Amino acid sequence: MYRVVIVFLLVSVMLVGCGTVRSFEATVDKVKGDSMTVNCSDAVNKGKHGAIIDVGYICTITLTDKTRIVNDSDEKVLSVHDLTGSPKVKITLEKAESMNKILDSRLIHKAKEIRLLTS
Repeated sequence: MYRVVIVFLLVSVMLVGCGTVRSFEATVDKVKGDSMTVNCSDAVNKGKHGAIIDVGYICTITLTDKTRIVNDSDEKVLSVHDLTGSPKVKITLEKAESMNKILDSRLIHKAKEIRLLTS
């Protein structure tokens, strides 16, 4: 009986880390106030094997007072107004979070840093 419980606990602990994302690249869809929506399909589909259904997933990213927005090429500090025209960005979240097909997992992720990718 103890072996079953120990195996169950070990498997549970290993699965907790699965599906979490700390940083990912995305295309900015829209910036509004202190949040932005991005295409996070690659982050949602990360680690999947075989055929992936061609569905676009949108995530909401919250910008806080501590969110740092920089240009990737020269480390120049930018403002949220520089994220126009659907740019490609790398988003680092404050903490690793789960992102999957379920809508609730893609809402309100706090950004620690946003890097405007230039290439």
